[in-house]
Amino acid sequence: MDLPYPRETLKLYHGTIRSDADAILQGKEIKILECALRSDFGRGFYTTSFRSQAQDWADVRMIRERMSGRTAQGAVLRIDVDVHALSLLRVRAFGTSRPATGNKDQDDSNRYWEFVRYHRNAETARLLDRPNDGFDVVIGPVANTGFQSWARSTDRSVWAGYDQISFHTDPALALITPTLRLVR
Repeated sequence: MDLPYPRETLKLYHGTIRSDADAILQGKEIKILECALRSDFGRGFYTTSFRSQAQDWADVRMIRERMSGRTAQGAVLRIDVDVHALSLLRVRAFGTSRPATGNKDQDDSNRYWEFVRYHRNAETARLLDRPNDGFDVVIGPVANTGFQSWARSTDRSVWAGYDQISFHTDPALALITPTLRLVR
């Protein structure tokens, strides 16, 4: 479709280990069923708009692999997303700048925490081994709580300066897969 204005591109990054990056790039395919199940927004391919955040995550993945006795090297993939094409998908976006209203039904912060709690819950995760609640893409902050302490935690803070954009369905993955490239 020709637009009367230039297309905007959103630059996203995915931190991983080199062997996973190579597998994605060689096959030009992201396998949703190999993605982690109990993540903030459910099973999906997670990216960020911050390269430094992706590099941090690549380092974490590399350290975890090495602690398990495997050799690993961190890697960062860059993805260029056409903003117009993204707008045609079913997107759920959570903001962080709106103050709490006190009205549970209207408060975006409360909706965010309920969404995260729902997807991190082990029972829910087993039932939800499918695309994410009808959304192709989910955008929001990164919860600052660990998986193990989630049920007991009263902390409802997010990582400052971090975000996450997760892709959950074939149409969403088709949008990002052709533009994947290694940048670290």
